[in-house]
Amino acid sequence: MTFFPGLRRRYGDRIGSRMAFLLAVALLPLGAISVLQSHAVLREAEARSEAALTGETMRAAEHEVRLIQKSPGRSRGSGRSRASAARDGGCLRNRAS
Repeated sequence: MTFFPGLRRRYGDRIGSRMAFLLAVALLPLGAISVLQSHAVLREAEARSEAALTGETMRAAEHEVRLIQKSPGRSRGSGRSRASAARDGGCLRNRAS
């Protein structure tokens, strides 16, 4: 209600528009914080997913890793027996005949 009915108020002078502007300005930092937190949660979820996948891969390849780790000892052992057989005059089948 105005004292001058013929005079229209501008949009910026209304109390509702001022309140809306102040509310938007007040909520802007909260919106920025929520965006940053969402980004951090997404990075953490991606890191956890990658770690879980790495763990599953290691568990699946555990048998092969053990075989590879044992193979140098086996090859050294078989290499020694072949070297001693060659030193003794060849393979064992030739000695028996």
